[in-house]
Amino acid sequence: SVLDLKQTLQKEYQSDLYFTKGEVEKELVKLYHQYPFQKIYYFIEPAPEEIQVAEKVEKAMALLGVECISYWGNTICDKDDLP
Repeated sequence: SVLDLKQTLQKEYQSDLYFTKGEVEKELVKLYHQYPFQKIYYFIEPAPEEIQVAEKVEKAMALLGVECISYWGNTICDKDDLP
């Protein structure tokens, strides 16, 4: 369960898991002001709506000086190998 993951992160890794609801870019800005971070890592999603969200996040994070690092990892093949 998600709560079990949160407890494991706290106990074993002195880390935490936060839950939020809202527009991703706005919630990340709020989180940044509480816990300044330098980088965000995420998987690239090929769907148009997810691409728009990623663009908004990248713009919001650029204003804060946060580096966004994306990875392709949601399919067996690399995206360039797909028809």
